[in-house]
Amino acid sequence: MQNANGGAARRGDEFARLALDHLGRVCGADESGVILTRALDLAGVTSVPEEPVGFGLFARGPLRDAMEETLEPAIAAATSDALTRVVRQLVQSGVRRRPEALSRETDRVVLLVLNDDRRAERVAAQLRGQAEVHRPRDVFGLLQMAERCADRSLFLVIDGGFPGLRGPMLTTLARVLPESAQTIFWGGPPPGRGFERARHLPAATNPREVATFCRGEGELPPEVAATRKPVLVLADDDPVWRATLRRRLEHEGYEVLSCPDGFTALEACIDHEPDVVVSDHDMPTLDGAQLAALLVSRFQDEAPPFLIVSSREIEPTAGVTGVLRKQDGLPEILAMVRRHAPPPPRET
Repeated sequence: MQNANGGAARRGDEFARLALDHLGRVCGADESGVILTRALDLAGVTSVPEEPVGFGLFARGPLRDAMEETLEPAIAAATSDALTRVVRQLVQSGVRRRPEALSRETDRVVLLVLNDDRRAERVAAQLRGQAEVHRPRDVFGLLQMAERCADRSLFLVIDGGFPGLRGPMLTTLARVLPESAQTIFWGGPPPGRGFERARHLPAATNPREVATFCRGEGELPPEVAATRKPVLVLADDDPVWRATLRRRLEHEGYEVLSCPDGFTALEACIDHEPDVVVSDHDMPTLDGAQLAALLVSRFQDEAPPFLIVSSREIEPTAGVTGVLRKQDGLPEILAMVRRHAPPPPRET
């Protein structure tokens, strides 16, 4: 008799062959293998999900993103949709095992999306007997659990180290979650679009305080229940200028991701989906205009406002929202940033 792990491995291999078959029809065998490897890297996993729902999410999320890096967007979308339809037919026909439903010990469900075992154990211990607590093993298990809890009182506690939960997968999670779901980001980078109502807590927050919120016993203490700060990517290869502008922006209330070159800034934009980008023009790896064009290509109409601040005169190009010179001074630069991404209200 085959053990359960062997059966799961066979399902994962079968879905991998399914993906390679569909990709091979549009781009050839060699390139399809490269795309699938890139999708696994974007998802932060080493193998294709073995459950149909997980594979469907994989096809609509990281696999589609990987295809769009190589193929025309329309072809990538059509291939992703075709894969999703095939998997849906398998589920509906009963050929594949459906995910087991979560138990109904209580209506309150807490998903601990934490990479730190010790912190997860401490929160779970505080919630024992008062909430149904689960720790998804990977990002696809998390998405499946979130979908199955649409009619429950759902709480998520997420840290910055959970494998694969960044950029596109965070966006997918935001779409899957019911509107009533409550989310805490416990340490790590600030949440991006789709999580405007989420709590962002310092990593040093006591697990007891997190558990108290998950039990629904009241709001978090005022010092940790801060509103979300706008996320800003700052790209400049001049470390002195970058540090100076970063300090001023943080004083204004922005969460600043500081990048020394264009490629690092591109990665930060993909992972964190900022509210605005402030970039120099002349930088290593990618200049400001190239970075702006790549963001428009990837995010289309949802690309963040892109502001170039350079030491020389620059003509705006595709994807560039505004241009200033460094000589115009910090007040002018800060005013331009505020117009495109207003800072949070100051505490009184």
